[in-house]
Amino acid sequence: MICPRIVGGIGDALLMMGGAQAVGEVVVHSHCKGLPQFMEEAGVKVREFVYYDSPRTVPQYAGDTLPHVVWPEGLDPQWAVKKYVTDKPFVAIQPFGSPYANVNQANAGRPQKMIPNGILTAAVQRLHEKYRCVIVCSRDEAALLQIDAPHVILDGTMWENLGALMACKAFIGVDSCGKTMAAINKIPTYTLIGDYPDGGRDKIFLRPYVDAGVMKTQRFWKMRPRHLNFALEPLLDESSPHIG
Repeated sequence: MICPRIVGGIGDALLMMGGAQAVGEVVVHSHCKGLPQFMEEAGVKVREFVYYDSPRTVPQYAGDTLPHVVWPEGLDPQWAVKKYVTDKPFVAIQPFGSPYANVNQANAGRPQKMIPNGILTAAVQRLHEKYRCVIVCSRDEAALLQIDAPHVILDGTMWENLGALMACKAFIGVDSCGKTMAAINKIPTYTLIGDYPDGGRDKIFLRPYVDAGVMKTQRFWKMRPRHLNFALEPLLDESSPHIG
């Protein structure tokens, strides 16, 4: 059996996870230094790891993308629900893309994968009465947050944070790994994407889930508060059209 090869970050790994778990091993080419541990925790041996920090060194994809994930043994996907017991349902928000992705966005003259603090605060303030907002981000990214509204920052491992998405009422975020995990698990997913042509992004990471009725997208060039209304309105107003 051919050993699958993952090229990219966590979102790419999730798309390849089904095939990798079936084979039991994988070759990884990634800008994410934590990806080998992520795969090992999923029961997949990393035969080879090649780190890159420039898109010019990325090989082409090999193998099929299989949006199916078997949850790693010994990891509790419900840890966040148990830790943050509340009478409100969760809404997960991922305000940042990876540093690697945002450097490439800047070099290409494209909008950053980022929800600015002011817009994020306004969204959390609107959602707070009805939902508990959990922010999905790394510890380094958490230091950049200035949210003047009640919220929780998930502080688990990558798998634990992704598992928390499985218990959410909805996911709101930029085009990054969280939206892939949420959409795979049929969580209503509201994804903010840069308003520029990207056939690979749209074909692999967006269109299958939009067509399946689990994802809506909102394009932006310079993000404004109104760009989050496509997510906030259906979550706050039962009469608004919902995903699904």
